[in-house]
Amino acid sequence: MAQPFRLASVLSLREARLVAAMQELARTESLVRAQEATLERLRAEVQETLQRTTPAAGAAADLQLASDYLAALERQELALIHQLDQLRARLERTRTVVRERHQAVDVLKRLRGRQLAAARQEESRAEQRATDEIAGLQAEARRRTEDLA
Repeated sequence: MAQPFRLASVLSLREARLVAAMQELARTESLVRAQEATLERLRAEVQETLQRTTPAAGAAADLQLASDYLAALERQELALIHQLDQLRARLERTRTVVRERHQAVDVLKRLRGRQLAAARQEESRAEQRATDEIAGLQAEARRRTEDLA
């Protein structure tokens, strides 16, 4: 009898871990989407700056400022790309964890199902034995009454 309780406890723990992993996956996916959006805004800013800056349109000082700004944007872009790569790797690891935990929960649920089926079968057998015993006792009682009569 301790086994079903232990199985239920382990299953409950594994389900809680699965939920936690799924929450981490959702957070990581959200971070990836936010980082991708930031990167797209940065790239749009680079394009906008490039379009506004033309050699004929401004003085040398303005061109130098635009060049410095573009260099800063490029550094930010590289940093964002690096962070995004790290987040994507973390996302893949988290997906793997979710898959593994989901499989562990499925295995325990199947085991619980088998145990319940085995318990129902054992209960059915016990019921059948009891019914057979009652039928046997009734037959014995009828035979005794017939023998007495």
